[in-house]
Amino acid sequence: MTMTTSAEILDFLEQRAEKFEFPVLDNANAHFIAGRFRGFRRADDWGLMFELLVFAPQERAIVTDVYAYGPLIGGDDWSLIQVGGIDEVKETPLWDKSGNWIAKPGLRLISVGGQGIKVSCGLHSVGAIGLEAGECVNEIRFTKAVVKRIGLEKLVPENVVFDQLPGFAVAEQLFSFTNWDHPDVAAGESPRESGAIVAAAKVVSGEAKSLAYDHSRDNLDAQKWTEDS
Repeated sequence: MTMTTSAEILDFLEQRAEKFEFPVLDNANAHFIAGRFRGFRRADDWGLMFELLVFAPQERAIVTDVYAYGPLIGGDDWSLIQVGGIDEVKETPLWDKSGNWIAKPGLRLISVGGQGIKVSCGLHSVGAIGLEAGECVNEIRFTKAVVKRIGLEKLVPENVVFDQLPGFAVAEQLFSFTNWDHPDVAAGESPRESGAIVAAAKVVSGEAKSLAYDHSRDNLDAQKWTEDS
C-alpha cells in the first residue's frame, strides 16, 4: 500500500467507510463511551488509530475496539482488534444471572488490565473510587464516570494495544486527542467531512507539521452517539 498524499489517505479512508471498515459511533451493537484518535509516522510509513471504549450489550462486555490504518500495520492496510476495558470480578459481579446491570449502591471490585480497582457507588469507602449513585445506574454511565476519575489511558493501556500493533510502537506519535468531530458514518457522512480527520491526513502524510482545524464541531461527547438513560 503506497499512499504519500493526504488526498490518497482520505480516499483510502472513504473506501473503508463505504465497506463499514471504519468506526461507526452510532452503533446499537457497540454503545460508544469514550475514544482516542492518534496519528503516527516512521520514515515514509504512516498510521492512524481510533481507540473506542464501548459497551457491547450482546456480549455483556465493556471493551475497546481499536481501528488502525496505514503501512505501519505491516501486511494489511487496516486492522480491527479488541482489547480490554473493564472486567467484572466474580465476588462482585456487574451483571446478574439474567444479564441485567446491578445498579445497587455499595462497594464493588472491577478489573482493569488485570489490576483490581475498588469502586464505591453512593457510599464513601477508603481506598475506593467514589461515584454518585446516579453514575452507577447502567453500564454507560458507570464507565463514563470511571473514565472521568482515572483517565482513558488507564482503561486502554498503550502497551496492550502496541503488543498487537507493534509497528505503531516504534513510530513517532504525532498527535493524540479524545475529542474530535467524528463523521456520522451511519447517516452517510464520510471521513472527508471531519475537519480533524482531514487535518490528521495532512500531518501523517507530512504535508503539515501541526494538526489545526475548527474544534467547534467536536462531538465525541454528543448524546446522539449513545443512549445512556
